Amino acid sequence: MPHDVETSPPVVYLSITQVAGRFPSNRGDKSVHPATITRWILEGCPLADGSKVKLRAVRFPAGWRTTDEWVSEFLETITANRFAGKLVTSRNSIRTPAERRRSHARAKKELKTSGF
Repeated sequence: MPHDVETSPPVVYLSITQVAGRFPSNRGDKSVHPATITRWILEGCPLADGSKVKLRAVRFPAGWRTTDEWVSEFLETITANRFAGKLVTSRNSIRTPAERRRSHARAKKELKTSGF
């Protein structure tokens, strides 16, 4: 009698270059350099408590490989750590012109009282 075996889809491994091409750089239209991805694998990215989170990867004879799932886990960990579980919405991340003016006036007053 045949035995039903549940099989999961094969894991799709991505090269470091493929992963790097998915991340926008802070330098215009370039993507993140593959060395950055390798650094995330080997050294990790610092967290607020001083520990580090590393991008999960496996080493193939032709180089490092990771998966979409592992990249997502890495980014979710960093994001959750940066915002300490707080939900960032457009309302609490964007100030109105009046809020900016008040903040500017407070900062200017503090600098003046400090002698600057």
